[in-house]
Amino acid sequence: MISLAKELPFLDKGRKTELLEKVFSGVKCIDLQNLPSLVYQLLVLASKGFYKREVIGGVVFFFGSKAESRVAYVLKQIEGTILLHANFAVKQDPSLGQEVVVLRISGLLIILRSRFCFRLLGSESSVRTH
Repeated sequence: MISLAKELPFLDKGRKTELLEKVFSGVKCIDLQNLPSLVYQLLVLASKGFYKREVIGGVVFFFGSKAESRVAYVLKQIEGTILLHANFAVKQDPSLGQEVVVLRISGLLIILRSRFCFRLLGSESSVRTH
């Protein structure tokens, strides 16, 4: 569904917001092994200009709060894969890295104080964008 959203020219602002809300509300029900591919598709969508801040914020919020209660060992592996996807996406589109910084400045990453948030900040700071 996410991979098709970038191909639909008739999605207006309200429908894009609604789509992201449905994706992030339904992500709790997704099997852990499917999360990296979902996040990858979301990052591809964001790199095409599809609400970058909301996509990055949704991923950070999910892994920063809701995912903490899941299986720790498997979650660490999945977070590592997602960080690799995020690093690759930032190398392709440096403005995604800027959105991470904006989230940091806005305080969302500090409020959550999760391992994933700090790992994301650390990994994004090591990506060379020039």
